[in-house]
Amino acid sequence: MKFTIRQQILSLIGVNSVLIILVLCISYYGIINLNRAQDNFSYKARQLNYLLVAQNMRDNIRGLIYRGFSVDRSNENEVKDVKQEFKTQINAFISNIEQLVKVNETDSLVRNIYARSKEYAVFSTGLFAKEMDGDAESFIMIADFQELYSGLVLPMNIVNENIQQSYAALEEEGNATAKESLSGISIISLLSIIGSIAISILISNRIARRINQARDTLSQVSIGKLPERNDNTGDDEVGEMLKSLNNYLDSVNKTVQFAMEVGKGNLNAEYKALSEYDQLGRSLLDMRDNLKRVAVEDEKRNWVLNGMAGYVDISRKESSNIESFAEHVLSYLVKYLHANQAFFYTIEEREDREENEVLVLKAAYAWDKKRFRENEIMKGDGLAGQAWLEGSMLYMKDLPSDYIKITSGLGAAIPRNLVILPLKSNDVIYGLIEIASFEYMEKHVLNFLEKIAENIASTLANVQTADRTRRLLYQSQEQAEMLHAQEEEMRQSMEEMQATQEEMIRKEREYTLQISKLREDLKSHTRALERKEEQTEELELKDMMEHALRKQGERSSTVYIDRSPLA
Repeated sequence: MKFTIRQQILSLIGVNSVLIILVLCISYYGIINLNRAQDNFSYKARQLNYLLVAQNMRDNIRGLIYRGFSVDRSNENEVKDVKQEFKTQINAFISNIEQLVKVNETDSLVRNIYARSKEYAVFSTGLFAKEMDGDAESFIMIADFQELYSGLVLPMNIVNENIQQSYAALEEEGNATAKESLSGISIISLLSIIGSIAISILISNRIARRINQARDTLSQVSIGKLPERNDNTGDDEVGEMLKSLNNYLDSVNKTVQFAMEVGKGNLNAEYKALSEYDQLGRSLLDMRDNLKRVAVEDEKRNWVLNGMAGYVDISRKESSNIESFAEHVLSYLVKYLHANQAFFYTIEEREDREENEVLVLKAAYAWDKKRFRENEIMKGDGLAGQAWLEGSMLYMKDLPSDYIKITSGLGAAIPRNLVILPLKSNDVIYGLIEIASFEYMEKHVLNFLEKIAENIASTLANVQTADRTRRLLYQSQEQAEMLHAQEEEMRQSMEEMQATQEEMIRKEREYTLQISKLREDLKSHTRALERKEEQTEELELKDMMEHALRKQGERSSTVYIDRSPLA
């Protein structure tokens, strides 16, 4: 008949339980005897204790009686202390005598001691009171006190001796009982231990052989070695454990194969956890899912990086002209995003409008030119104007049926998605890109558009700055040429003015010389006419003066005509 490990262990427990119950019964009997002896021992100990304390108090009272004769009654503190001590000793004496009687009421000698003790206490109290009052009668009463004391000492000593003899007898009896109980318990315990050891060895040997099989298998598993299945399992608990271990080895082999496939990069390898408690299997599945997620994220990240790199090439090659730059950017984005249609607007100033800034269409991709499309958009007009006004990306999944259509040789269709992307850098909007597509745009695509929009805005700002700089340079060159021509004309004019001024100076000198000469001639004529008659001289002088003045007038008019060009 085969027994399972559980049945074998239960048999061992049953045998040990019987032996333990036997030991407990013997121990209980011994404990009862010990407790009975202990109670008797305690009873006698209390008697002896009360008696010894009473004897001590008796002697203390006698000492206080004799001490009272020598007390300095003028010292109130000393008298008070002696009275208090006497009262305490009397109370303690009576209390212990009463306790002694309670624990030994049947002993006639004890009752006799109790009566004598009461008499002793009363007489001692009266004697002590007279003694403290200084009554001479106290000296007479001392003889009677001594007689009472002596009559109390002998019975108390006899009771003391009897109690001590009973105490010794009980102590001897208790020791004998303890030895007897200890011997019985030791013998039964020894037999129980020997029987338990024999049965335990027998059962443990039967169990150990099966457990060693499991141990050897687990030892190989603990060092990473996967042993072969052991089909010789049996039907007991160890057999069940070996079956479970075989199942575990099968699962480990499957786990190893799964880990190898994942290590090779096959993230779609199939694996099923043993149960919801299979932490290793669930961890491997979580690892595979995390690797998948990381791979997808890496793919999206690389997609964004490649998109940014492609744009950098365009910005480096096509940043000299806004129109060319816009066309290449639209073409690149539409192809990279697998979109279908796109528009590129830049913000320009218009002095002939109320609002001096408008969105101007610079480039379009896959645009049906037969359909009307506004080339200029005001801020807040339509979806593009609203996106410009708000300064944030607008993504729509359901477009109005009349907003835009994507056409081909086979017909026209309404796109599913529309992205309006403000080109903003440092909180300044430089333009706007509008992209229409049949495909939904995922979050990483929208994030890519936001990133590239900032780079496009920066490039657009640089392109606009370069165009503005070129225009300013061209204007400055034209202004420089005009200034140079004006300087040349001014230089010629200054040269002409200088020549005219020199001519005027020369003529002025000639006129001065002529005037000086005329003045000398006038003086000579005047002196000549003075010799003539006064009237003749005056007439001639008048004619000469008129003639001279006429010439001078003509000369003055000539000089005025020469200076008019300078004015």
